[in-house]
Amino acid sequence: MSQQNYKLASIGANCCGGLVPLMFFGIILAAIVVRPFQARVRYVKQGSARHYVSSINKGQQAYFA
Repeated sequence: MSQQNYKLASIGANCCGGLVPLMFFGIILAAIVVRPFQARVRYVKQGSARHYVSSINKGQQAYFA
């Protein structure tokens, strides 16, 4: 194996060695962040549903008044 090929192979091994922990860190971070984000999305959807029902209620009250 020539010297240049050896250097390229060692650079590739170092890059892969650094990417694996980075991927695990990303997966762990995503698992921590996703739950609060999903809870916030659910809360916002409930709020928009409440607003919609409230506006329908006000419309019905105005109609029957």
